Amino acid sequence: MKSVLSRPVAVMICLTAMAFLLSAMPTWAITITNVTTDTVIFSTDFESETEVSSLPYADPSVDADPTNPGGVGTWIVNEGDGQATHVQVTNSLTSPDPGPFQGDNYVRVMRTSYYTHALAMTSAPQTNAGDVIQMEEMVFISSGEQAGSPVAAMGIVSESKGLLSHLLLDQSGVVFNSVSGSGNALIPELVFFPNAWNKLEQTYVVGADTYDATLNGITVTGLALYDTANVGSVGGVRLTGNGSQSTYYDACIPGVDIQVIPGDANGDQTVDDVDAAILAANWQGTGKRWKDGDFNLDGNVDDMDATLLATNWQADTPAASVPEPSTFVLAMAGLMALAATTRRKRS
Repeated sequence: MKSVLSRPVAVMICLTAMAFLLSAMPTWAITITNVTTDTVIFSTDFESETEVSSLPYADPSVDADPTNPGGVGTWIVNEGDGQATHVQVTNSLTSPDPGPFQGDNYVRVMRTSYYTHALAMTSAPQTNAGDVIQMEEMVFISSGEQAGSPVAAMGIVSESKGLLSHLLLDQSGVVFNSVSGSGNALIPELVFFPNAWNKLEQTYVVGADTYDATLNGITVTGLALYDTANVGSVGGVRLTGNGSQSTYYDACIPGVDIQVIPGDANGDQTVDDVDAAILAANWQGTGKRWKDGDFNLDGNVDDMDATLLATNWQADTPAASVPEPSTFVLAMAGLMALAATTRRKRS
């Protein structure tokens, strides 16, 4: 005999199944994980915060410090000059605020002094030598920042809050590693997209004198620590901004990665007419960056970059191979025509 479920029962079964699947999904969060012990030691997604700013910086109507209710670990906020507006959880969609990468809320940090920062402190110090500690987060910096000056710094800190790693990002899309007493060293392999959300990961082995950084899927290993005085412990991560414009942080979405696609100048994860127009505008330029169309990172915008763009045209993942340079003439002719058409349409 055929058995037919009533509609209410069928709906209930579907809802129960969906609830189970959702409960099994990983949390969207800024996380610090002890990979060795498979333990999350800090986690926050800003969605449970009770005070949230709905206005662009600076919003004096609410303090809105991150407090991490229900999360793992704690926030320590230092706003430097006693003001309550330099570190705020916000849901603002008003420019220059970019809006969240996921969910409704994210955090903005305006660095008005050396001491302005937010510390994401782990639930317990990690002191077991050899344990692998990994941090991941999303970060957004506007290209309106002051060029040539690092505008945001993210670093793993020790139990005593001293910096271990110290990555610096600036609006031109370049990344530096900072070492106390030695200054800032360019990391040419890493690509940062201004005016877009970027995925940043840092990995440190407790007791080591180097760390690894992964930005938008590209990893550089063996970076020198900022300070080796406290290598025996990990206590959290320090997030800062810049004095001219806020830096924004948000949670990662599990399974969603930001990719560096040769040809994608503006970091929107596809290669299209906007990128072609950027390349055309900087054609034969020197001293250029990825955001200008220098996709092979040699400082120049030339036929090699046009070939890379043509290879990945309309792609949302990098192409498996690069065509011979002989394809350049056709590719560049098409790109120049497309860029010109795009400018006419927008004028």
